[in-house]
Amino acid sequence: MGEDEKSSAAKAEKSSAAITLKAMLFLLLLLLGSVAKATALHLSLTLENTGEIGGAVSSTELSSKTALPRKNKVRRRTLLDEFNDPRSEVIKNHVIKRCNWPSQPTLHDSNLEYVDKYNEDMNKFRSRVQDEYSLMKSMQFSTIPQLTDGSFEAQTDNKLHVPRIEFLNDGKLLLRRDCNFTGCLPKVSAWNDKHAIVDADLNLVPPDRDLELDQNPGEKSIIGDHIYYSVWFPGNYGHILHDHLPFIAWLKEKIDPQVRFLLLYHQVLEDILNIVDPTFIASRVTWIDYSNIYHVTKGRLAIFVDAYVNRNLFFIESLRTWFLASNQDHQALSTNPKVIYYTRQGPGTNNGRIVDSNHENDIISVIKQAMIRLNRPEQLIIFDGHEHGEKMELRHQFHLFRSASTVIGSHGSGLANIVWMDPSNAILPPVDTMDYNCQKERPKVLEFLLGPQSAHVRIPCHGCALLPFTATYYHLYSSMPWVEYNHILYAPNSTRDVTFVSLTALNSALETMWAA
Repeated sequence: MGEDEKSSAAKAEKSSAAITLKAMLFLLLLLLGSVAKATALHLSLTLENTGEIGGAVSSTELSSKTALPRKNKVRRRTLLDEFNDPRSEVIKNHVIKRCNWPSQPTLHDSNLEYVDKYNEDMNKFRSRVQDEYSLMKSMQFSTIPQLTDGSFEAQTDNKLHVPRIEFLNDGKLLLRRDCNFTGCLPKVSAWNDKHAIVDADLNLVPPDRDLELDQNPGEKSIIGDHIYYSVWFPGNYGHILHDHLPFIAWLKEKIDPQVRFLLLYHQVLEDILNIVDPTFIASRVTWIDYSNIYHVTKGRLAIFVDAYVNRNLFFIESLRTWFLASNQDHQALSTNPKVIYYTRQGPGTNNGRIVDSNHENDIISVIKQAMIRLNRPEQLIIFDGHEHGEKMELRHQFHLFRSASTVIGSHGSGLANIVWMDPSNAILPPVDTMDYNCQKERPKVLEFLLGPQSAHVRIPCHGCALLPFTATYYHLYSSMPWVEYNHILYAPNSTRDVTFVSLTALNSALETMWAA
């Protein structure tokens, strides 16, 4: 055989071998595909027979099913199921963290120009919230630095709100009541033998100015490290929730457990703290009043000197984590969800924004009709801060709003309770994916908001501009990421005392919020 013939024979043999190998691979792929289809069919039939596809499964039934690997379960489970799961701590932490991020609110209004301006303003606000939150996260505070005289201030070149705390060794503290028509901010003197902490914008004044008002203030000695901070409206329920507690929660995490909080006593603040964490007052709080000089001995006096830094999602996250960890009541509250309408018709309401009584009856009627039409199973509660003719106990308010799937109403301290809302009625995907949709699968809030033709409804205050789209708890709670936030505008014929909304806009908002 010649060389050419030998070469041709070798090539033919290699080609035949290659064809045979390809055929074998093709047959193997067909076999694998058949096995996969059979497995999928068997799995589908098994899921269908066990109720995992279509139809609900109770938490007891769910926990008892062990035949299938967890990764193959495809039924969407309620958050109530998750809290009954042995891994509930991990899941709760996931839900808390994943939804603590600026969310996009929705304005329900037929005027597209207003909607565009609203979206522009809210996007700017969300961007600032993101920047502030990211800045605080990047700083990764472990504990507040151990300083002597001097200050702790986060170093940054921008104008974002960051903590500023000043310290005094052997410091003294004196409070004086200072109120005007806009509210109260205690006048504070904090000093030692070396210097005083002064900031006129925050009512931090030299001690001699206040001592002239009272020639003989008492003096009390308190031992060990203490921290004090000033905020507006120290006895106002709403301001305690969005101005006091978030920063207290953050400090509780970051300051040594031996440091005690100097808190201006008010019954409302004490009641709220007992709800959030019953052990906190006994272990960490020293109550103070307006009548004494408090002399910190054998320790440092720390003063927080920025009244608005705690309106930061970073601190709101600390508050939410704190009270959720201290109140393990998700299951009981999720079994009977509520729709709450907040009315300002109750006794003791200040600062106007009261909906016309006849118009409010129409609002409640629209809500009832929408609940029937959209098959809402919740109970409708009309909330004015009272119960059986008396002020509702704060613990009852806490539990009521913890059980709410939807809250509707005017801006006011009663609506501040939405900080307690809990996504226990949300629908979650399979736990192995944890793809929780924070934008849609959360409890809902619909707040009545000042618009371009109703900004006059707001009572003016020092430093407050009468701007549309600003007076909202979406701002005060730094984007309220644990709820799906919605707005409708006060109608142009509203006044500071009596308000109205568009019933058409209300109905449209309910349809959108509650759509299946």
